[in-house]
Amino acid sequence: MTHAQLIDLYRRASLFVLSPRIAEDGDRDGIPNVIAEAMAVGVPVIASDISGIPELVSHGRTGLLVRSRDPEGIARAMQRLLADPALAQRLARDARRRLELDFNLWERTRELQALISDPGDLARHTAACACPAPATDASLEVPAGLPEALL
Repeated sequence: MTHAQLIDLYRRASLFVLSPRIAEDGDRDGIPNVIAEAMAVGVPVIASDISGIPELVSHGRTGLLVRSRDPEGIARAMQRLLADPALAQRLARDARRRLELDFNLWERTRELQALISDPGDLARHTAACACPAPATDASLEVPAGLPEALL
């Protein structure tokens, strides 16, 4: 389907629900793009509270979070938003605002460019945010099976 068709589906939706879970082998989603897409279009979001999802969806502020592997919790969250359209609208509005403020690609790119352009800024930023120090070649572990062309 085209992106325009997908956007049309989001616009017709009353809710967007995604309940990813951590697989037995530890595989997991980071921040699924579909959540940000639904938020951008203005669809209230319900999602599992795993991985990076809580970085995007703040429970009760920009959506509802439910424990992973909790179908009853998902059902309750769905019932709650369907029964309270004002809450659903507020969450959708605040989610869109959160995307615009905190997940603006162009703004983050400008910030990254500024950090790259001035190594002193990068050092000050790293110290200010208590970011971990960049890995050195000696501490960098290369995953087994990585194609040689990527090394």
